[in-house]
Amino acid sequence: NGVAVGPAGPYVVGDTTGTFAGATSEGGVDAFLAAPRAPLPAPLAEKPKTAGIVDQPVRAIPDSALPAPPDTTDLRAGTLEHAPQVEQADAQARAARAQVWSARAQYWPTFNVSYSNRRAGLSDPQLPFLTPYKENFSWTFGLNWPLFNGFVRDQNRVSASVSRDNAQARAADARRPVNAQFTQQMAALTTAYAQISIASDNLAAATEDLRVQNERYRVGAATILDLLTSQAALTQAEVNVVQTRLNYLIARAQVEAVVGRTL
Repeated sequence: NGVAVGPAGPYVVGDTTGTFAGATSEGGVDAFLAAPRAPLPAPLAEKPKTAGIVDQPVRAIPDSALPAPPDTTDLRAGTLEHAPQVEQADAQARAARAQVWSARAQYWPTFNVSYSNRRAGLSDPQLPFLTPYKENFSWTFGLNWPLFNGFVRDQNRVSASVSRDNAQARAADARRPVNAQFTQQMAALTTAYAQISIASDNLAAATEDLRVQNERYRVGAATILDLLTSQAALTQAEVNVVQTRLNYLIARAQVEAVVGRTL
Protein backbone atom coordinates (compact mmCIF):
# COMPACT_ATOMS: atom_id res chain seq x y z
CA ASN A 1 0.00 0.00 0.00
CA GLY A 2 1.05 3.59 -0.57
CA VAL A 3 0.01 7.15 -1.38
CA ALA A 4 0.69 8.72 -4.74
CA VAL A 5 -0.12 12.08 -6.38
CA GLY A 6 -1.42 12.32 -9.91
CA PRO A 7 -3.02 14.93 -12.17
CA ALA A 8 -6.36 14.36 -10.39
CA GLY A 9 -4.87 14.81 -6.90
CA PRO A 10 -3.56 12.42 -4.15
CA TYR A 11 -4.79 8.82 -4.06
CA VAL A 12 -4.08 5.55 -2.21
CA VAL A 13 -2.74 2.52 -4.08
CA GLY A 14 -3.06 -0.96 -2.58
CA ASP A 15 -5.40 -3.77 -1.65
CA THR A 16 -8.26 -1.84 -0.07
CA THR A 17 -10.88 -4.43 -1.16
CA GLY A 18 -13.07 -1.58 -2.14
CA THR A 19 -13.92 -0.62 1.40
CA PHE A 20 -13.17 3.10 0.97
CA ALA A 21 -15.76 5.41 -0.45
CA GLY A 22 -14.99 6.12 -4.07
CA ALA A 23 -12.53 3.20 -4.33
CA THR A 24 -12.21 1.45 -7.67
CA SER A 25 -10.75 -1.91 -8.67
CA GLU A 26 -8.67 -2.13 -11.79
CA GLY A 27 -6.14 -4.84 -12.62
CA GLY A 28 -6.55 -6.51 -9.23
CA VAL A 29 -5.43 -3.36 -7.39
CA ASP A 30 -7.81 -1.01 -5.69
CA ALA A 31 -7.11 2.75 -5.97
CA PHE A 32 -8.76 5.40 -3.83
CA LEU A 33 -8.93 8.41 -6.10
CA ALA A 34 -9.50 11.97 -5.02
CA ALA A 35 -13.00 13.21 -5.69
CA PRO A 36 -13.11 14.78 -9.14
CA ARG A 37 -13.69 18.52 -9.40
CA ALA A 38 -17.03 19.81 -10.51
CA PRO A 39 -17.21 20.96 -14.12
CA LEU A 40 -16.88 24.66 -14.84
CA PRO A 41 -20.10 26.67 -14.72
CA ALA A 42 -21.55 27.63 -18.06
CA PRO A 43 -20.34 31.29 -17.98
CA LEU A 44 -16.78 30.18 -17.14
CA ALA A 45 -16.53 27.30 -19.54
CA GLU A 46 -14.73 27.88 -22.78
CA LYS A 47 -17.08 28.74 -25.58
CA PRO A 48 -16.99 26.45 -28.57
CA LYS A 49 -15.39 27.86 -31.63
CA THR A 50 -17.81 29.01 -34.29
CA ALA A 51 -17.16 29.24 -37.97
CA GLY A 52 -16.44 32.83 -39.05
CA ILE A 53 -14.90 33.97 -35.73
CA VAL A 54 -11.23 34.97 -35.88
CA ASP A 55 -9.37 33.52 -32.89
CA GLN A 56 -6.51 36.03 -32.90
CA PRO A 57 -5.86 39.71 -32.16
CA VAL A 58 -7.47 42.02 -34.71
CA ARG A 59 -7.26 45.73 -35.44
CA ALA A 60 -10.17 48.12 -35.20
CA ILE A 61 -11.90 48.98 -38.44
CA PRO A 62 -11.41 52.59 -39.65
CA ASP A 63 -14.95 53.61 -38.66
CA SER A 64 -14.37 52.69 -35.02
CA ALA A 65 -10.75 53.89 -34.77
CA LEU A 66 -10.49 57.16 -32.86
CA PRO A 67 -8.54 60.03 -34.48
CA ALA A 68 -5.32 61.14 -32.85
CA PRO A 69 -5.11 64.50 -31.05
CA PRO A 70 -4.62 67.41 -33.48
CA ASP A 71 -1.35 69.26 -33.94
CA THR A 72 -1.31 72.45 -31.88
CA THR A 73 1.35 74.27 -33.93
CA ASP A 74 -1.10 76.34 -35.99
CA LEU A 75 -4.27 75.43 -34.11
CA ARG A 76 -3.52 77.68 -31.14
CA ALA A 77 -2.81 80.73 -33.31
CA GLY A 78 -5.97 80.13 -35.32
CA THR A 79 -8.01 79.71 -32.15
CA LEU A 80 -6.78 83.01 -30.71
CA GLU A 81 -7.89 84.78 -33.90
CA HIS A 82 -11.07 82.95 -34.90
CA ALA A 83 -12.62 81.68 -31.68
CA PRO A 84 -16.28 82.76 -31.34
CA GLN A 85 -15.60 84.85 -28.22
CA VAL A 86 -12.62 86.55 -29.87
CA GLU A 87 -14.48 87.35 -33.10
CA GLN A 88 -17.37 88.82 -31.11
CA ALA A 89 -15.02 91.02 -29.07
CA ASP A 90 -13.14 92.15 -32.22
CA ALA A 91 -16.42 93.08 -33.92
CA GLN A 92 -17.42 95.20 -30.93
CA ALA A 93 -14.01 96.91 -31.00
CA ARG A 94 -14.39 97.74 -34.70
CA ALA A 95 -17.84 99.17 -34.04
CA ALA A 96 -16.43 101.33 -31.24
CA ARG A 97 -13.68 102.64 -33.53
CA ALA A 98 -16.30 103.55 -36.12
CA GLN A 99 -18.20 105.49 -33.45
CA VAL A 100 -15.07 107.57 -32.83
CA TRP A 101 -14.91 108.59 -36.50
CA SER A 102 -18.62 109.36 -36.40
CA ALA A 103 -18.08 111.65 -33.42
CA ARG A 104 -15.17 113.40 -35.14
CA ALA A 105 -17.33 114.01 -38.20
CA GLN A 106 -19.37 116.52 -36.19
CA TYR A 107 -16.46 118.97 -36.51
CA TRP A 108 -16.63 118.91 -40.30
CA PRO A 109 -18.80 121.32 -42.33
CA THR A 110 -21.94 120.17 -44.12
CA PHE A 111 -22.32 121.01 -47.83
CA ASN A 112 -25.81 120.78 -49.40
CA VAL A 113 -26.74 120.86 -53.09
CA SER A 114 -30.27 120.77 -54.50
CA TYR A 115 -31.76 121.10 -58.00
CA SER A 116 -35.34 121.74 -59.16
CA ASN A 117 -36.92 121.94 -62.63
CA ARG A 118 -40.51 122.75 -63.69
CA ARG A 119 -42.45 123.69 -66.83
CA ALA A 120 -45.63 125.80 -67.05
CA GLY A 121 -47.77 127.21 -69.92
CA LEU A 122 -50.86 126.83 -72.12
CA SER A 123 -51.26 123.95 -74.58
CA ASP A 124 -53.12 123.69 -77.91
CA PRO A 125 -55.75 120.91 -77.81
CA GLN A 126 -55.11 120.02 -81.45
CA LEU A 127 -51.31 120.12 -81.34
CA PRO A 128 -50.35 119.44 -77.74
CA PHE A 129 -46.84 118.23 -78.60
CA LEU A 130 -45.88 121.36 -80.51
CA THR A 131 -46.93 123.86 -77.90
CA PRO A 132 -43.90 125.41 -76.16
CA TYR A 133 -43.78 125.42 -72.36
CA LYS A 134 -41.81 127.84 -70.27
CA GLU A 135 -39.17 125.99 -68.34
CA ASN A 136 -37.91 127.09 -64.94
CA PHE A 137 -35.07 125.43 -63.06
CA SER A 138 -32.92 126.34 -60.12
CA TRP A 139 -29.79 125.18 -58.27
CA THR A 140 -29.35 125.67 -54.56
CA PHE A 141 -26.03 125.44 -52.74
CA GLY A 142 -25.61 125.53 -48.96
CA LEU A 143 -22.73 125.30 -46.50
CA ASN A 144 -23.25 124.70 -42.78
CA TRP A 145 -20.30 124.78 -40.41
CA PRO A 146 -21.16 125.08 -36.73
CA LEU A 147 -18.26 126.63 -34.91
CA PHE A 148 -19.55 126.14 -31.36
CA ASN A 149 -22.40 124.00 -30.01
CA GLY A 150 -21.82 124.11 -26.29
CA PHE A 151 -19.04 121.47 -26.23
CA VAL A 152 -21.51 118.74 -27.27
CA ARG A 153 -19.16 117.58 -30.01
CA ASP A 154 -16.28 117.34 -27.57
CA GLN A 155 -18.33 115.32 -25.13
CA ASN A 156 -19.43 112.89 -27.86
CA ARG A 157 -15.86 112.53 -29.09
CA VAL A 158 -14.47 111.78 -25.63
CA SER A 159 -17.27 109.28 -24.86
CA ALA A 160 -16.65 107.50 -28.16
CA SER A 161 -12.90 107.35 -27.47
CA VAL A 162 -13.46 105.86 -24.03
CA SER A 163 -15.87 103.27 -25.44
CA ARG A 164 -13.29 102.38 -28.10
CA ASP A 165 -10.54 101.88 -25.49
CA ASN A 166 -12.83 99.69 -23.38
CA ALA A 167 -13.82 97.58 -26.40
CA GLN A 168 -10.18 97.10 -27.41
CA ALA A 169 -9.30 96.07 -23.85
CA ARG A 170 -12.16 93.54 -23.81
CA ALA A 171 -10.98 92.19 -27.17
CA ALA A 172 -7.47 91.68 -25.82
CA ASP A 173 -8.82 90.21 -22.60
CA ALA A 174 -11.02 87.76 -24.53
CA ARG A 175 -7.90 86.03 -25.90
CA ARG A 176 -6.50 85.23 -22.45
CA PRO A 177 -9.31 82.93 -21.23
CA VAL A 178 -9.52 81.35 -24.68
CA ASN A 179 -5.79 80.58 -24.53
CA ALA A 180 -6.17 79.14 -21.03
CA GLN A 181 -9.19 77.04 -22.00
CA PHE A 182 -7.39 75.78 -25.09
CA THR A 183 -4.39 74.68 -23.01
CA GLN A 184 -6.61 73.01 -20.42
CA GLN A 185 -8.77 71.16 -22.93
CA MET A 186 -5.79 70.04 -25.01
CA ALA A 187 -4.16 68.64 -21.86
CA ALA A 188 -7.37 66.77 -21.05
CA LEU A 189 -7.54 65.48 -24.64
CA THR A 190 -3.94 64.23 -24.57
CA THR A 191 -4.51 62.56 -21.19
CA ALA A 192 -7.67 60.85 -22.39
CA TYR A 193 -5.87 59.57 -25.48
CA ALA A 194 -3.07 58.10 -23.33
CA GLN A 195 -5.63 56.49 -21.04
CA ILE A 196 -7.08 54.61 -24.02
CA SER A 197 -3.71 52.90 -24.59
CA ILE A 198 -3.38 52.09 -20.88
CA ALA A 199 -6.90 50.67 -20.71
CA SER A 200 -6.22 48.54 -23.79
CA ASP A 201 -3.07 47.13 -22.17
CA ASN A 202 -5.01 46.39 -18.98
CA LEU A 203 -7.65 44.61 -21.04
CA ALA A 204 -5.01 42.45 -22.71
CA ALA A 205 -3.48 41.64 -19.30
CA ALA A 206 -6.88 40.77 -17.82
CA THR A 207 -7.67 38.53 -20.80
CA GLU A 208 -4.38 36.68 -20.38
CA ASP A 209 -4.94 36.39 -16.62
CA LEU A 210 -8.35 34.81 -17.19
CA ARG A 211 -6.82 32.32 -19.63
CA VAL A 212 -4.15 31.39 -17.07
CA GLN A 213 -6.72 31.03 -14.30
CA ASN A 214 -8.82 28.75 -16.51
CA GLU A 215 -5.82 26.48 -17.04
CA ARG A 216 -4.89 26.55 -13.35
CA TYR A 217 -8.45 25.69 -12.39
CA ARG A 218 -8.50 22.87 -14.92
CA VAL A 219 -5.41 21.23 -13.38
CA GLY A 220 -6.58 21.94 -9.84
CA ALA A 221 -4.09 24.67 -8.94
CA ALA A 222 -6.73 27.41 -8.54
CA THR A 223 -10.09 27.68 -6.84
CA ILE A 224 -13.40 28.82 -8.25
CA LEU A 225 -12.95 32.10 -6.34
CA ASP A 226 -9.72 32.82 -8.22
CA LEU A 227 -11.53 32.20 -11.48
CA LEU A 228 -14.45 34.48 -10.59
CA THR A 229 -12.08 37.22 -9.47
CA SER A 230 -10.19 37.05 -12.76
CA GLN A 231 -13.42 37.19 -14.74
CA ALA A 232 -14.59 40.23 -12.75
CA ALA A 233 -11.27 41.94 -13.44
CA LEU A 234 -11.70 41.28 -17.17
CA THR A 235 -15.21 42.73 -17.12
CA GLN A 236 -13.97 45.84 -15.34
CA ALA A 237 -11.13 46.21 -17.85
CA GLU A 238 -13.64 46.11 -20.71
CA VAL A 239 -15.74 48.77 -18.97
CA ASN A 240 -12.64 50.94 -18.53
CA VAL A 241 -11.86 50.70 -22.24
CA VAL A 242 -15.35 51.92 -23.14
CA GLN A 243 -15.19 54.69 -20.54
CA THR A 244 -11.80 55.96 -21.72
CA ARG A 245 -13.02 56.10 -25.32
CA LEU A 246 -16.05 58.08 -24.18
CA ASN A 247 -13.85 60.45 -22.17
CA TYR A 248 -11.68 61.03 -25.23
CA LEU A 249 -14.67 61.90 -27.40
CA ILE A 250 -15.98 64.30 -24.75
CA ALA A 251 -12.56 65.97 -24.44
CA ARG A 252 -12.34 66.31 -28.22
CA ALA A 253 -15.80 67.92 -28.34
CA GLN A 254 -14.73 70.40 -25.67
CA VAL A 255 -11.67 71.34 -27.71
CA GLU A 256 -13.89 71.87 -30.75
CA ALA A 257 -16.14 74.14 -28.66
CA VAL A 258 -13.13 76.30 -27.78
CA VAL A 259 -11.75 76.33 -31.33
CA GLY A 260 -15.16 77.03 -32.86
CA ARG A 261 -14.98 74.45 -35.63
CA THR A 262 -14.77 70.71 -36.22
CA LEU A 263 -11.28 69.25 -35.91
